[in-house]
Amino acid sequence: MNFKFKNFEICPAIRLGQSGVETVPNKYAVEYIGNKSKFIIAFIEYDNSESCWDFKSVGTRYLEYREAGLEKFILSVINLLNVVNDNTIDD
Repeated sequence: MNFKFKNFEICPAIRLGQSGVETVPNKYAVEYIGNKSKFIIAFIEYDNSESCWDFKSVGTRYLEYREAGLEKFILSVINLLNVVNDNTIDD
C-alpha cells in the first residue's frame, strides 16, 4: 500500500532477504521524489514495546526536504495504518 503527497511517497520498507527482496513488517519508508532522484528521507516503524509508531529521519533529510502539509499527511497515514493494522500487530 503506497501513499502519495506532492513529491513524497510512503511505501513499505524493503530489505534483501535469503529469498530476494522482501518487505519489512510494520515498517514504512518516506521517500522524496525529485526530478532525477528518489531517496528515503525518513522511516515510520511500529514499536511493539511502546505500542505506537516511531518516526525517524535519515540524518537531517526530513528537515531539508519537508514541505508544508507533510506532517499532517504523515500523521494521516499513521492513523490509517492504526486502523488497518488493528489487532494484526503482535504485542
